[in-house]
Amino acid sequence: MRFFISYRRSDVRPWAGRLSDRLVDEFDVENVFFDVDSILPGMDFREVIKETIERTDVVLMLIGDQWDVDKLH
Repeated sequence: MRFFISYRRSDVRPWAGRLSDRLVDEFDVENVFFDVDSILPGMDFREVIKETIERTDVVLMLIGDQWDVDKLH
């Protein structure tokens, strides 16, 4: 099982980090995509994101209390 964690750093980074740690413990680091921990310097960010999502089984999007969900509709 491969996981992609999406979140906003300004409001949920601590929880995203904890979630990532737990998933890595259970499924190994190569199966958990967690932003800067998973993108090496010099890599094309957009291409890495695109390719990773294409290979991902589960996308987890963390939405914090600072998101204005009404503006997303």
